Amino acid sequence: MNWNGLELPDRNVYFKDDAVVIYHSDCRDILPLISEKSIDLVLTDPPYPKEYIELFSVLSESSKTLLKEGCPLLCYSGQLHLPEVISRLSEHLEYRWCIALLHRESQIVWGSRMIASWKPILVFQSNHSKADIHRDVIDPSGRVKDLHHWQQNDKDIGSLILDYTVTDNLILDPFLGSGTTCYCAKKLNRYSIGIEISEKYCEIAAKRCSQGILLVA
Repeated sequence: MNWNGLELPDRNVYFKDDAVVIYHSDCRDILPLISEKSIDLVLTDPPYPKEYIELFSVLSESSKTLLKEGCPLLCYSGQLHLPEVISRLSEHLEYRWCIALLHRESQIVWGSRMIASWKPILVFQSNHSKADIHRDVIDPSGRVKDLHHWQQNDKDIGSLILDYTVTDNLILDPFLGSGTTCYCAKKLNRYSIGIEISEKYCEIAAKRCSQGILLVA
C-alpha cells in the first residue's frame, strides 16, 4: 500500500485517510513491515504490568530500525518496573532523559506503599543528536479516562507532539489504545500510524480520527 509516498503493509488496515493509518493487529506483526528510517517520532504508552514487560524490548528494537537518524522515542511508563523498562529500552537505543508528567491528583500505589505524584515519560534515541532544547516537566492537565482505562490527556500528548516534531512529520504509536496520538497528530498537521490489538479500541480510535478536525498551523 502506498500512503503519502510511503510503502506500508496492506493487511489488517482498520482505518485510513490522508493523515492517519490505523492497523488492527499485534504490533509485532506490523512493525517489521514498515519502511526503515521513515518515522520522525515514536510516541507511545505500552501496558505497564509485568506480564507485558517484553514489549519494551520489541519497542526498542523496532524503534532503532524505524526512526530517522537522531529522532526520538517517547515512551510512557509506570514506576513499579521502571528499572527493567529502562534496561529493555536500552537494548537498542540510548537513554537521553526522563520527562516528569505531573499528576493533578496523586495516586496510591498500594503494592509499593507510595503516593505517585508524577509519571515518567522516557526519552530514548538511536544516537545523540543536536536536538532542540526541551522541557522535562509537563504540568498536570487532569485525568481523562472516558474512552480507555489507560487513556492519556489530549493536551499532554499534543504538547509532546508540538515539542518534538514539525508540520508534516510522521508519528508512530504501536500501542494506540483509544487513538489519542493519531487524533492529536492529525489535529496538529502531522501524519501518523497507529497499531492497536483490540478491535474495540480500533473502532473508537477510527471514529475519533474520522471526525472533522480543525487543523492548526
